[in-house]
Amino acid sequence: MACDKGFRRIIIEVDNLDVVRALKEDRRLGHICTLILHIQMLLRRSWEVRVLHVLRRDNSVADRLAKLANTDSNCVMYFEDPPPSIVQILQRDVASTSVTHDSFSV
Repeated sequence: MACDKGFRRIIIEVDNLDVVRALKEDRRLGHICTLILHIQMLLRRSWEVRVLHVLRRDNSVADRLAKLANTDSNCVMYFEDPPPSIVQILQRDVASTSVTHDSFSV
């Protein structure tokens, strides 16, 4: 979606260090092999992508959005504005300082 909207420099924050390492080392994780493969294909597009590992507590908005998405795994959700359940979390997340533990650029 970001590429389709014309974005060419992307930062992806991931709270699962195994996923960050799998993407960085171009390898598969057994239980999410297909997802990793699709992400790796997206990373090969003509854009600049930086994948960062952040702690879940430092990325609570993404954690909450992932939980919302898990309620209906058969659809893609797009938001023009944050859902009401996210607004307060978003305000706290913006106010906190996020710490990056591992990263790589593609």
